[in-house]
Amino acid sequence: QRVALDRAESIIDTCPDSVLVILDSINNPFVEDKDKMLMSLLRLQANDRLYHAPSSDSTIKVLLKYYIEEGHERRLHPVVLYYAGRVYCELNQSPLALEYFKKSLSLTNEEDIDLRSRIHAQMAGIFLHNHMYLHAINHVKKELELEGCGDDTVRVINTKLLLSFSYSIAGYTDSARMVYDDIEKMMPLIHDSITQAVYASQKANFLLETGNPEEAKALLSTTPSVDDKASWLSRSLIRNKVDWENNNTDSIRNHSLELLTSSDMHARRQALVKLARISLNEGNVAERLIGVSDSIALKDSRMFVAEVEKMLGFSELENRNSRLEAENLERLYSLISISVIALFTFSQSSKLIPVSLSIGSIIFKVAGISMSPLFITYLPSVALRYLF
Repeated sequence: QRVALDRAESIIDTCPDSVLVILDSINNPFVEDKDKMLMSLLRLQANDRLYHAPSSDSTIKVLLKYYIEEGHERRLHPVVLYYAGRVYCELNQSPLALEYFKKSLSLTNEEDIDLRSRIHAQMAGIFLHNHMYLHAINHVKKELELEGCGDDTVRVINTKLLLSFSYSIAGYTDSARMVYDDIEKMMPLIHDSITQAVYASQKANFLLETGNPEEAKALLSTTPSVDDKASWLSRSLIRNKVDWENNNTDSIRNHSLELLTSSDMHARRQALVKLARISLNEGNVAERLIGVSDSIALKDSRMFVAEVEKMLGFSELENRNSRLEAENLERLYSLISISVIALFTFSQSSKLIPVSLSIGSIIFKVAGISMSPLFITYLPSVALRYLF
């Protein structure tokens, strides 16, 4: 048993699937607490490495109590705290995750470059996800400094891709371009098709944003497709942008309908916007919005708010740089109020059409608000021009 656990610890970073096999093979009802806790920690690590998201924090709470609160096996404290951060990341509790990552970083030895690098990567991801771009850039730079001590070129390229994306989305276009140029020089050194596909899609997006649609199209056309979910999502989103520049409506519609089946909220949000805009141009706004709204499985109110805000063209980014948690249903009611006011403002000079009733019904129905059909009918449709 001891030999098996030692073996599992030694290969956890490279062969997580084998670790699970080893743990499943241990069938000893008299396992000591020390080994039992180690087995739980190794199983948690292996599942995280295999992208198996936890359904609750029950396991990590037990591990935190045994290792951190009771003070057992101090050498494992940084690892336990790191995986506490990972668990709470997956459970969408960003502030708590950050707290554990910071604690882990404070206890990690300077020589443990891999763990320190991963901590900075996780913290950068949280800040980036929550639109705190300068904090994200700071942690990506630290991650890159640590990775420069190793010889994993693919890992360095992926980190530089994150840095260039962070620069780009934060508005530092020249810095982003310099990093992309640096990555381009490194690409011939690797033969990883997934990394190449991610680079192509991300660089194409940058080219689109900086007004170079033809270069973006050429880059995507010369990059072979790969059977990778993450690459498929990014490439489909970028392809939609390229097609939009070229007014290729049929291709946009087909890609968007595929993206609506994705579990990625950002992908579905982008697809929803494209379909709504196509329908607006074709004069079928009401039918398309109803169909799209029915096709999206909304898991909670926050997700719905994000979908609707993007669909109606409202940006929430300006007010989110200083906080980590999404707001509650209050934002939905605020959105509705803004929509009603905007629509009502143009009522004196608008020609009323049935589209107003359909869009108004969708918004108020999902919000759970009972409004007079007569009132909704008088919401002027001309404001749609300002909402899409």
